Amino acid sequence: MSNLTLMETRKSVKEFAVIGDPVEHSLSPILHNEVFRQINLNANYTKQFVGKNNLDDFIIKLKNGKFNGINITIPHKTNIINKCDNLNPRAGEIGAINCVSYKNNKLWGFNTDWFGFTMLLKANNIDVLGKSILIIGAGGVAYSILYSLLKANAEIIYINNRTNENTKKLILNFDLIKYNSKIEELNNIGLKNKKIDVIINCTPLGMVPYLNNSPISAELILPTHIIIDTIYTPLKTQLLIDSEQRGAKIINGLDMFIYQGLSSIDIWYGEDISKKVNYNLIKEKLIEQLC
Repeated sequence: MSNLTLMETRKSVKEFAVIGDPVEHSLSPILHNEVFRQINLNANYTKQFVGKNNLDDFIIKLKNGKFNGINITIPHKTNIINKCDNLNPRAGEIGAINCVSYKNNKLWGFNTDWFGFTMLLKANNIDVLGKSILIIGAGGVAYSILYSLLKANAEIIYINNRTNENTKKLILNFDLIKYNSKIEELNNIGLKNKKIDVIINCTPLGMVPYLNNSPISAELILPTHIIIDTIYTPLKTQLLIDSEQRGAKIINGLDMFIYQGLSSIDIWYGEDISKKVNYNLIKEKLIEQLC
């Protein structure tokens, strides 16, 4: 291959990445590169450590065209919003983004986490209509989960978080939007625990470096509860281990992770690429890495 041809080939490769802190646990490169392999796309996906105070430096790289698109994880899902030139209306309503596309020299912000969670509920036959839900955590992913639950008409959604200020900020974000569901702050989980149907962990407790930690005491978990952890690595967090032992139904975040990733690729390419892939094969590959 001539040097010119090699340069043209390299230039034609689309570059994507996930950014965050921590990011070493992410299986996003395996997910996306498997999709690229399945449908023969000339693209590459990597993970990039971007600390809390280094987001501006990375945005410069992004605006210089180093990447065609990125996914965003902890802790940047809310503070990256004001770095975007344009915001998808749904992402603006949610107040957090996990997907950015670089097109026409502009950064476009999207949220695919809400769709990923909605599809997780569907894949696991969970109907939250009229149900009482507890969200633990008030970070970026909680915004997407709350939006999904509001769209699905959950009866009441409690928010429990160690920082009251972040809880109030999350609730206020949806205050002006008219939904049928009620949203309330819940400081003491034990007080109303028996009235809760579904518990959702939106904190990093259970993943590296908090593998042995759970966001809720095991004795508060009932056999009637459905426990959902948005974490997918490990497949069974301490919360899910405790919940399984207590007889509750457990669900990890793997389906959510896959669906949000596929939706991101659809956005980047402007077509329904997700309909062309073998979902089960993608899931099998990811489980292989996690087991």
